[in-house]
Amino acid sequence: MKTWKTLLLSLPLSAALALSACQGDVSQNDELLAQDALFASVPRDDGSATVQSALQTGRGMSQLSDVTPNETFYLAVNKKALGQRYFLSGYLKQLVPGGVQNGAASSFGTRVVSFKVQNGKLFVFDVSHAGATSTTFDPELILEAYPIIKGVARFEGQKKASDYVLVDPSAGLNHFNFVSDGYDNAGAPDNVTVDVSFLQHYRSIKDGVTFEQVFTGLAATPLYDPYGVELNGLRVAGTIGVSLRKYESGVGFTSAPLPTDHNFFFPSEPHVVPNVGTIEQFAARWNIHPGMKPIPWKIAHNLLAVQSEPGFADVDVVGAVKRGIEAWNTAFGFPVIQVEVAAANVSFADDDQNVFIYDEDPSLGYAFANWRNNPLTGEIRGASVYLGRGWLDYINSNYPRASASGPSVLKKALSKKQQKLSWSGLTSTNLCNYPTPKLPRENILLGKLTTLPATDADNKAAFEAYLSEVVTHEVGHTLGLRHNFEGSLVPPSSSVMDYTLASDAIQLNGPQAYDIAAVRYLYGLTTTEPTQPFCSDEETATNPNCATFDHSSDPLALDYGPRYASGFLAAVDGSGSLDYDAWYGLMTFASIGNSTQVQTAWTDIFAPIHAPIPAASLAAHPNLGFYADYLAWQTFGYVLDPAHGNHVASYIAIPELTQNLLNTDGVRTAQTRRLVVQLLKKFQRDSAYSALLTSRTTLQATLAGGTLSPSEALTVTDLIAQITSAVSPYYPGS
Repeated sequence: MKTWKTLLLSLPLSAALALSACQGDVSQNDELLAQDALFASVPRDDGSATVQSALQTGRGMSQLSDVTPNETFYLAVNKKALGQRYFLSGYLKQLVPGGVQNGAASSFGTRVVSFKVQNGKLFVFDVSHAGATSTTFDPELILEAYPIIKGVARFEGQKKASDYVLVDPSAGLNHFNFVSDGYDNAGAPDNVTVDVSFLQHYRSIKDGVTFEQVFTGLAATPLYDPYGVELNGLRVAGTIGVSLRKYESGVGFTSAPLPTDHNFFFPSEPHVVPNVGTIEQFAARWNIHPGMKPIPWKIAHNLLAVQSEPGFADVDVVGAVKRGIEAWNTAFGFPVIQVEVAAANVSFADDDQNVFIYDEDPSLGYAFANWRNNPLTGEIRGASVYLGRGWLDYINSNYPRASASGPSVLKKALSKKQQKLSWSGLTSTNLCNYPTPKLPRENILLGKLTTLPATDADNKAAFEAYLSEVVTHEVGHTLGLRHNFEGSLVPPSSSVMDYTLASDAIQLNGPQAYDIAAVRYLYGLTTTEPTQPFCSDEETATNPNCATFDHSSDPLALDYGPRYASGFLAAVDGSGSLDYDAWYGLMTFASIGNSTQVQTAWTDIFAPIHAPIPAASLAAHPNLGFYADYLAWQTFGYVLDPAHGNHVASYIAIPELTQNLLNTDGVRTAQTRRLVVQLLKKFQRDSAYSALLTSRTTLQATLAGGTLSPSEALTVTDLIAQITSAVSPYYPGS
């Protein structure tokens, strides 16, 4: 099995500073330098006639980058910049191996940095003070160090040279690391030797610069390759979008406290409160307020090509995405987002762009969201949303249309495990990985609990509504909202932040009651917290109603139970198949539900397979014995295993376990019976101990009766030995 890796990219600030120096233009004069330009480049080639001409004609240092097309330069940093703060952000645009599956299209995060000169070097510091425990213990964190260059005539000959510090960006640190995510190496970092690195896509923006750094190197150990096409398992290459922007907060922005009793919102990065000893976090949010200029979002230009495909020619894919993004305007009550299709040259890695990214790869059936925010205040400064082609094909498969002359073929999505990424100590984690629902589950629900759209027009509307719902969900994350997996308890859902089935999703038209209440509370438009049902990711392991892709106001009674019973009958009769999703839902309630839910779920599961099954039923249904044993074995192992079992269920289960151990209906396999012995041993209570002793006595009598087949006699002999081992002694230390 190949190894998943976590990418720790220690990206030097040299590249950021270097490109910021290249903001001169041949049409400009020396005015930029006269205005105390913060950065300037100085070409290394002293013999260049063009450079000498520039110096002789009085063109300032800010213009020397015009004559360095190979970008071979030193960097002049204005000393006035040394005390200022900057945002330094990174975004993984491309990655080999694995691409998106290994973390491409994800933000690394943002640092707040500043610069100091000492001991012949320019030092780059993290100035967020996140780890300051007191006014006495406030460590200074060094990120980079560049040597100061002396003796460069073209620099020292400038009249303002004394106002600048000249450094060599190429002499700074340039270390990349992969860190294991726990599958091997116990989390030890693997060094990467960078072979080559170059810069591209430089842009001067209003408050700084953005550019891309392309790198190639070799890792110390083989990297995870989901496609298995990389011949050199050690090779790693990628493109990182980097930005260096002036530190500032939005006009009028204030940090918002997190609710104390609910996790409605994403938190900002944690900070130690000096001299207090507590951690401070805010609710992450944009600087949204009435009268604001709407936040611009751009739809990636390549989505336009989908409209010309036969399978999508009859639906408004771009319009559905646009409506999904702008749907949040209704929740606020005033325009907060404005969408347009991006020009072909817009990069989703640019820090000043908010981009909806479309991936043409049909094997990737998920969507996710990213953002960049101020680590000191929680102010969101930019975002992106990713959608894989697999989502479009999945929606098409649910809502086929005769007018789509060449419908897309649904392909099985590759397994998705988002790689955790770090860059300069910052971990990159997507806000959401929204997968397409399981297709068999969806078909069952559409066919049995809802009515399929009847016409092409209905299916067209359903396609667009579903796509808009997925997009609205992801944009909701970029606004600061977390998942709400209890939205489905108010059918079809009180929250677009739920993971909903198509049959429910197509009934949603933008943000729902919970979403509107939550986003208005987050942005200070109301002082009332949401009152609708709510739970998020951390509760999925402890609350069976906090589930993805569930359905109805009471999933146990109205969804899982009826579907399991119906699917079981179909499987036994040979007219259909078992509804494994409904069965799994029942086991979840039996494992982590309350006492009433455990009893109901256990009863539902064993109603058709309770031992002993009457001989007449077994004779009438040849498949019944197989399914009874298989379902009992799997349910025992899942629900009663101490790793995720329920204490209440272990009491309820003892009678059923005993009947299976004794094989009272003749269809329980040795595998199931041996598991029963192991579980009764693990229970460590008198009732289970008694069940083992009684069962041993019964089995011994049966064996002595001489009526068992040779095979059954061997099984019973082995079971008696296993029970004897389990009860000798039963309790530890006895």
